[in-house]
Amino acid sequence: MRVFYPWAKVILSAIYEGDDEKVVSSPVYPLEVTVECNSYREADTAKVVCNFKEQPIDPRLVRSLAIQVHMDTKSSAGGETNCDDSNLMFVGFVDVPSMEFSDDGSKVSFEARDYTGLLIDTMIGDEMIDLRKPVDQIVKALLAEEAAFAEIEVVLKGIEETPNLSEFKSDWNHKAGTEEGESYWDFIVDLVQQAGLICYIEKDKLIITKAKNLTPDTYVELFLYGKNLKKLKIERDLRKKRAPSIEVRSYDDKQKKTLIGKYPKKDPERKVVSGEDKVDKQEKIRFTVSNINDKARLDQIAEDTYWALVREEMSGSLETEEARTLFSGSDKSLMTLRHGDAVFVGFHADSNGVFNFHSMSDSERQGHLKRMGYPDELAGVFSKLYDSDKMYGPYYVKKAAHKFSVESGYSLNVDFINFIDADKIIKEAQS
Repeated sequence: MRVFYPWAKVILSAIYEGDDEKVVSSPVYPLEVTVECNSYREADTAKVVCNFKEQPIDPRLVRSLAIQVHMDTKSSAGGETNCDDSNLMFVGFVDVPSMEFSDDGSKVSFEARDYTGLLIDTMIGDEMIDLRKPVDQIVKALLAEEAAFAEIEVVLKGIEETPNLSEFKSDWNHKAGTEEGESYWDFIVDLVQQAGLICYIEKDKLIITKAKNLTPDTYVELFLYGKNLKKLKIERDLRKKRAPSIEVRSYDDKQKKTLIGKYPKKDPERKVVSGEDKVDKQEKIRFTVSNINDKARLDQIAEDTYWALVREEMSGSLETEEARTLFSGSDKSLMTLRHGDAVFVGFHADSNGVFNFHSMSDSERQGHLKRMGYPDELAGVFSKLYDSDKMYGPYYVKKAAHKFSVESGYSLNVDFINFIDADKIIKEAQS
């Protein structure tokens, strides 16, 4: 059994009332800190709780407050806690500082969001954006419009360049207009997705990259109930859903252009919702995939995704107090798990008698089910279902919440859903 000692350290950088020029940075050892890694559309968040007597910042005196959260493990209780980029989990700004005093003690809390929050809170204004240059250059120009975005660096990851969106427009229509009440972040995400790419904030960088697909080379983290899980919940939504039209885009870096697949072929109608706020809603979901350079294949992915949304969805959640991977011979930290990563969820053979179904052969399972009273035909069907891919995943991480507490140590909570396996969909379509 591996023994580890988790730790967390927070760096608070404050500008105080009456002194707008001076930034005062202070290290703090929190009582509790939680970092939530959310979807690309949302800001990652951090909540820090400190002993008021031990932390040096009084929220009543602060004008602006930046925050960095470091979290890691060490091999011994007295080991050093060095803060560097390898254990930097969160960079952002405090939205809500608060104090609480009671008979149980005095505490100060800080609720923060990463740089995504700045982009979400800032409206882009009514303007026309010229599309006659690569997407990353358009994004850089947009960020340069606001001083608050000066620290955000645009970085291409896994690609050398981005496409020029004007190639998909007519000669006279080479501009994109913003919508009233649209944030910088919504506009940038939609712009990047139109190029068949995705973007997200990683610390103080805006990353533009290809979409994450499930491929043979994808790293899949392993979680087994009875081995490294404290809690596991899996559910399936059997309600029928009305699916919107699906658009699948992939950036072809060989042809230097974005390919688009659709299903149904006809674009959805724009639906006007009347009421206190009049809003135009377009019933369309856009996905981005990578390494697919055939439009017909993208059309097939769009169709299969459409029907997958109409059918049921598998989802669940897990909780673990382990900080390192279950894979033997590896010391990979679970603290790096983020939205978009892949996880395998199963059961350890010795966790509970009923879950030994997973490790039995088909004949053993059928015999056991018959002894339990199942009819022969149902026992055969039920047994084969345990070998289905859907029983195990891999699943797609929707949210990962990393928590440290001086009382209970480290814990990880993950929400997951079905992974859209583009390669598998293509193979099934071709066969």
